[in-house]
Amino acid sequence: MKVLKKKHAITFGMNAEIENVLKIVLETAAKSQKSLAQTKFDDDDLLTIMIRITISVARLSINHPMNSYHVLKLPNDEQDVIYHMAKQVNERYGYSLLEDEYSFIIGGTQSLGIDEKNIAKMTDHIIHYVSEKTGHSYGRDQQLQNNLFYHMMKLTSKYQFTSEYNPFVDDIKKSFNII
Repeated sequence: MKVLKKKHAITFGMNAEIENVLKIVLETAAKSQKSLAQTKFDDDDLLTIMIRITISVARLSINHPMNSYHVLKLPNDEQDVIYHMAKQVNERYGYSLLEDEYSFIIGGTQSLGIDEKNIAKMTDHIIHYVSEKTGHSYGRDQQLQNNLFYHMMKLTSKYQFTSEYNPFVDDIKKSFNII
């Protein structure tokens, strides 16, 4: 008598088409594991990238691209692992990788060419403007200045992910009794 072993499968409980795309994205990521390990992305970033590729391809499958049908030309960094993953998944479905889709996948913004000096000035201007509008002086709040500066420094990063952990969210929620 054969003993049957219980197998565990991942079930997502979602639309079958999205689940199929996600499985292909996961297979592609597994094949790109060595290249992904050499990037600076943490697990949350990689999960965000995979979900965005899934959403992009699922949208294309129902003929709903983000905006236009402009095909993406090879990005400046030909070794960009995200580009290659997205391209492979799109090609598997017979789609071209579109500019707006790629922009969505990498976070919607590329580096804006802003340097640290400009960000410091922008931080000061924002704090001054908000102080003026609210009638409350925030200019002496060093923690606010540091946190805003740090947050705006992300504008210099190539990739922008919204799923990043922000340790100040809990503080804000507590101060407004949301938690």
